[in-house]
Amino acid sequence: MNNEPRTDLTACHQRAPTVAYILYVWEHLETGYMQGMCDLVAPLLVMMKEEASAHALFAKLMDRAQDNFPSGSAMDAHFADMRFVFAAWELIWAARHVASEHMVLFIALALLETYRDVILANTMDFTDIIKFFNEMAERHDASSVLSLARDLVLQVQTLIENK
Repeated sequence: MNNEPRTDLTACHQRAPTVAYILYVWEHLETGYMQGMCDLVAPLLVMMKEEASAHALFAKLMDRAQDNFPSGSAMDAHFADMRFVFAAWELIWAARHVASEHMVLFIALALLETYRDVILANTMDFTDIIKFFNEMAERHDASSVLSLARDLVLQVQTLIENK
């Protein structure tokens, strides 16, 4: 073990894998390493005098926090839920160079048009609409919404060209 005083967080991050969470990962091979572990163990290494104490405290902390770390099939499901976000960002980035630098507005309009009947049937005000979209987060038909957004851009471009 290293007997140097732990005052530098960067140095702590560099030493962290030596014992504290490598041992935890070894003890929990079914879970393995999860991104963010070093962010939890680093302050413990700064505060604790011995790495063994930091490891013990880290293990207890991970017992409580493990469900907050997606891994394995949970991570796959988490990233599958993110497909809409990735596809939307890709479209926004590409559209800025090809169609419109305001593509995000067309995506918002496409979402409103997609759920127009639900919004009108429930006579939603602005707050209700925001709540509705928060509840619907990551459950949209991404390809349909993004396709509609592209169509809306084309409609506006056609209107401008035919002026």
